[in-house]
Amino acid sequence: MLFYAELWSRTELSSLEHLDLQDCTSLETLSFLPTTLQKLWLNGCISLQTVNASLARLQEFAARECRNLRMLPTELGSCMRVLALKGCDGLSEWLATNQAALFGELSSLEYLDLQEWTSLETLSFLPTTLQKLWLSRCSSLQIVNASLPTLQILGAQECRSLRTLPAELGSCMRELLLKGCDGLSEWLATNQAALFGELSSLEILDLQECTSLETLSFLPTTLQQLWLNGCSRLQTVNASLPKLQKLGAQECRNLRTLPTELGSCMRELLLKGCDGLFEWLVTNQAALFGDLSSLEHLDLQNCTSLETLSFLPTTLQKLWLHGCNSLQTVNASLPKLQDFRAHECRNLRTPATELGSCMRELWLTGCDGLSEWLPLLAEFSSLEFLFLHECTSLETLSCLPTTLQRLWLIGCNSLQTVNASLPKLQELAALECPNLRTLPTELGSFMRVLALIGCDGLSEWLATNPPTLSGEHSSLEFLNLQECRSLETLSCLPTTLQRLRLRGCNRLQTVNASLPKLQELAALECRNLRTLPTELGSFMRVLVLNGCDGLSEWLATNQAALFGELSSLEILDLQECTSLETLSFLPTTLQQLWLNGCSRLQTVNASLPKLQKLEAQGCRNLRTLPTGELSSLEILDLQECTSLETLSFLPTTLQSLWLSRCSSLQIVNASLPKLQKLAAQECRNLRTLPTELGSCMRVLALKGCDGFFESLVTNQAALFGELSSLEHLDLQDCTSLETLSFLPTTLQKLWLDGCISLQTVNASLPRLQEFAARECRNLRMLPTELGSCMRVLALKGCDGLSEWLATNQAALFGELSSLEILDLQECTSLETLSFLPTTLQQLWLNGCSRLQTVNASLPKLQKLEAQGCRNLRTLPTGDLYSLQKLDLSFCMSLKTLSFLPTSLEELILIGCIELEVLDLGSGNLTNLKRLDIRLCPGLRSLPQELETLPALSIDRDETLPPLRMDRRRGLRSRIKSWVRRKMLALGRF
Repeated sequence: MLFYAELWSRTELSSLEHLDLQDCTSLETLSFLPTTLQKLWLNGCISLQTVNASLARLQEFAARECRNLRMLPTELGSCMRVLALKGCDGLSEWLATNQAALFGELSSLEYLDLQEWTSLETLSFLPTTLQKLWLSRCSSLQIVNASLPTLQILGAQECRSLRTLPAELGSCMRELLLKGCDGLSEWLATNQAALFGELSSLEILDLQECTSLETLSFLPTTLQQLWLNGCSRLQTVNASLPKLQKLGAQECRNLRTLPTELGSCMRELLLKGCDGLFEWLVTNQAALFGDLSSLEHLDLQNCTSLETLSFLPTTLQKLWLHGCNSLQTVNASLPKLQDFRAHECRNLRTPATELGSCMRELWLTGCDGLSEWLPLLAEFSSLEFLFLHECTSLETLSCLPTTLQRLWLIGCNSLQTVNASLPKLQELAALECPNLRTLPTELGSFMRVLALIGCDGLSEWLATNPPTLSGEHSSLEFLNLQECRSLETLSCLPTTLQRLRLRGCNRLQTVNASLPKLQELAALECRNLRTLPTELGSFMRVLVLNGCDGLSEWLATNQAALFGELSSLEILDLQECTSLETLSFLPTTLQQLWLNGCSRLQTVNASLPKLQKLEAQGCRNLRTLPTGELSSLEILDLQECTSLETLSFLPTTLQSLWLSRCSSLQIVNASLPKLQKLAAQECRNLRTLPTELGSCMRVLALKGCDGFFESLVTNQAALFGELSSLEHLDLQDCTSLETLSFLPTTLQKLWLDGCISLQTVNASLPRLQEFAARECRNLRMLPTELGSCMRVLALKGCDGLSEWLATNQAALFGELSSLEILDLQECTSLETLSFLPTTLQQLWLNGCSRLQTVNASLPKLQKLEAQGCRNLRTLPTGDLYSLQKLDLSFCMSLKTLSFLPTSLEELILIGCIELEVLDLGSGNLTNLKRLDIRLCPGLRSLPQELETLPALSIDRDETLPPLRMDRRRGLRSRIKSWVRRKMLALGRF
């Protein structure tokens, strides 16, 4: 801190106004800042915890991604205009108790960015001067309780828990961005008129992925952009939008009508996957498109029921019809069309008329019906890009426009000849065209990219035309011959080549060419390759020889010569070179070195001062690593290096260290203050961890490290006290661990599966999102302060918790207001479940043999599994609106099943021997695809409604009497016969 004080005074910075310290990743504390500062930018200072300074004149404070920051500068006041704190989740606790004091002082604040504050639940006391408020991905945020009359932009994308919007949003609002805010659907349903009535100047409204939204009305007539992609339940947009320019409603499969008064302002209409609209569209094309006199982009992809398109605006520049597999005719004049895409339109016979000089891009996938139309391509006098994918009946291509710059021919497996002069072609890609025998003529100096992946039929042509290849393609930069399996020799390549890819050329032995400008050579799985091209030099950046075992002998005697020339090499991949034993003379410029699977490699002896990443997984004989000059190393992966016993001399720059299954490793003797991830699963002999692990640590994975846990018992406070930012702790299968305490409050994931001796987790974990303690049969209580951050709670086999759960369900589940997955399998003492969170999406109860009742409202539940719950008699009877899979196999006490939701897709009732009644009530299982009623001898009849489900598959026992069903309308369900010759003994369940 004295350094900063001296800096500001000695360098006479007493009038400093703007200080930019962005990406100073080692900076932990800032103090003694000049009081004159107006702008302070600290984005990316990931270690910064404290800014201890009085900055009364500050106007802009930007500290994005400062995840360890715990408090803001003092005396921020009326000068502040911009406060940008994206990703500063560490401030959430401070802000919860200081909102009124902080925002009360910021009386002129205009811009507030709190994106990715995942722990923030409530916002209030915001300044009324705010113009822009960014809250994207604040996943726990429920309430913004503030009056914001001057707000212009509100961005709250992915705030899935948000229930209400700020009050007094009004005529200043221009952009309202609520993508993924499904929690607002109920509020919107009753407040649309009041909300949108006030937003009289709104121009952009984004409600994408609001999956519960069914109706939109009362929208402002000022809207210019409306985004509704993924609103899967939306049926009606009942509003007049005369100024709308862009409407995106992709994947709104239930949408039946479009807004009214769409007119001359419209530029983009994106209706991909809106199959529900097309009955309406069939009868309204003329009226709709007649009004859209300025439309430029129309997207009707995956509109599978559309057969004919006509009355399209002549102004169209882009028309996208991918997946319109019923479409036969586009009957319209489109003289200005530039981009036409029709993937998988296999029935299309007639494209638009008057396509001409404006056309630049033509995409046709699987459009075999257009083969006779293709000769007309020569009329497209300005066509630059032609993409033909899976046109399987196409044998010859000719009469192509000479203007073509890019030609892609993918999966045209009958194509033999491309007979055309293409002097301006820059890219030719012919992937998986195995019968192609020749390339187009007059390819010349414009050519930059030639990709012939899997074009084995060209091997003979390539062997006999190398002078042509090198002469005509004098400017070729990228040559891709992957999977040309018949190719044995390559020579006379253009000296201009910068990238050469030969992956899977498994017969290739020789590349006999001088390539002085080559930057990238990839020869993966070229197992017969014996030598590399000559004159590889200072341009080389990437050399990939994965699986080139045939080069091992050559490498053994040529390492010094080869790597001495590659003075700029940055990436070297020698994976699966199983004969390689020693590596030395490596270029000092290397940044990434990949050695995974070099099973005989024993020594890597080289100075690599710029190396950032070293991967050596499965190098089972590796004993020696470079001992010095690894001053830039950030990622070291030594998983399954089973001969390694000691690791030392590791650089302090390391951020990720992967040591899983290093079964001989005992000691990691290194100081690693910047380490963020340490994974040492199954290192059963490991006795100590690296020293100086600290506030940078995010992930610590020690599954099965039983040798370490003797020291953990006595050092928990010292270890976890230093890990003040730890987010993920994995101690699975630590069988000797009995007590856990002193855990960091920052933990988001805690995995303890298989800790069979564990009895107590004595820690406050308010930010925990996942707690997994499967098979912890001695566990007696859960951590305290589990709350709204929790998403996953997995307690399979934790029978010791049953007594605690019996008396604490209401208190526990009342706090877990965002829980999505609950696993209580094999909790054999559990008898009743109630007070479950309404947010649950998956509930696992298999093997809860004493469970009798599940009594809770679960409107978001998608999957309920309760196999082998022998005593289960009562299930939730209502509010299962989202349930898709219900498995009650071997619930032997269940007699009646009713109130099943229409959302149900799978119903599995194997072995429900007491079941007599399957009652749909007033519902209709229109989505049911699978019904399994094997070993249900008491079930004698099925509801008639099942007869109308053509997609339903019913699994039953053929050996039992047939089920009664009204067959007057004909049974369209498919009955699968299952003959069970060896019946399972029901007692085992």
